[in-house]
Amino acid sequence: TIFQREIAEGQYVKPVARVERILFSEIADKALRYAENYKRFWDSDTSRVNRLKGWWGDRFADSITTEEIDEKFLENMAPAPRGLAWSETTSNEYCVFLSHVYKLAIDAGKLSVNPAAQTHRYKLNNERDRVLSFEEEDRLRKAIRENYPAKEPEFDLALHTGVRKSNLYGTSGSKRRYMAPL
Repeated sequence: TIFQREIAEGQYVKPVARVERILFSEIADKALRYAENYKRFWDSDTSRVNRLKGWWGDRFADSITTEEIDEKFLENMAPAPRGLAWSETTSNEYCVFLSHVYKLAIDAGKLSVNPAAQTHRYKLNNERDRVLSFEEEDRLRKAIRENYPAKEPEFDLALHTGVRKSNLYGTSGSKRRYMAPL
């Protein structure tokens, strides 16, 4: 057949499904609604959506290129007034979030390409090893025994597991879902 001949000659081009063009602001709003329904910590997504919509809200989502995204993120790494003085971590967080916005649109059949998937991400060195010294532990334990003796088992649990305060006692906040304490 014609297709087999084109494949053999290396001239076959896989057809791309036609989709109606959609504005970036629409896929960003849908991603925010998704975050509100499925993520515990979605408050940071609101500010990210607002910033991204400020940059590309009135453009078609499929017209935004990987190069434009890299350029915009790099521009914001610069100190003010030119940029927002982002850290490498912030740039990576925006990149991951933007890629997720596109992934949700692709899963919904609204888009076929994710330009944020190939954007530059920084390799981070988040190595942190904070250990209480014996003196610090003794001071804390003494204060707990004097003021809150019933809380010493909670201190032991936190000390030996490295659990965060929010995981130990639950979280609260107007834009965060409640999480039951341990």
